Amino acid sequence: ERIPRPQAGLQDKLHQQLEREREAARIRQEKVIESENRRRKENEEEKQKEKEKTVNEDYHRLVEKKIDMDAEWQVRSNKPHKVRDCSAEVVQLVDLGIVAMQKKDHQLALQYFKQALVKPTGYCKEVLDNCAIACLLACKSTDDYNCLQYASKLIAEHPTFVFGYLHRARAHRCRQQYEEAQMDLQTALELGTPYSPDICREI
Repeated sequence: ERIPRPQAGLQDKLHQQLEREREAARIRQEKVIESENRRRKENEEEKQKEKEKTVNEDYHRLVEKKIDMDAEWQVRSNKPHKVRDCSAEVVQLVDLGIVAMQKKDHQLALQYFKQALVKPTGYCKEVLDNCAIACLLACKSTDDYNCLQYASKLIAEHPTFVFGYLHRARAHRCRQQYEEAQMDLQTALELGTPYSPDICREI
């Protein structure tokens, strides 16, 4: 016997059902793809955030290290000098000045250094620079000017003594004379001392 063909209406229903199933399958597939793409994007964004975090942490570590190095350099290069080949009186005055500096009494330290400076064996680059340092650390406008005077005298008499340029440059900066400060630091750098890497950071 011949199998009767489905009626036209039934064929349409079957076709429509098949189309619906195909459409549902397509939508499910799109959702799967969309979900996978979203997951990949989130993973990439997370990786990018981690990378940026690592870069930022590395940068901050470098900045902190530079700040620490700069602070250490400032302390080290602003340390007053001891003297040799001077009279016992000059040595004692300078030592008293250094003790006063350690106690942050820069005005008292300056008095001791100035007393040493006028002694026959006390007029030397170390004592001149100690006077400049004491004025610089006193952090007053008049002391900044006095620091310039001591440092300029030091440079005139000892042009290869790097600390004269450093301390005059810092006094210039305190007075917002940045161009003059830059020139002094550049001169200090050109002297080619072991302090050149530190001076480069200060420039």
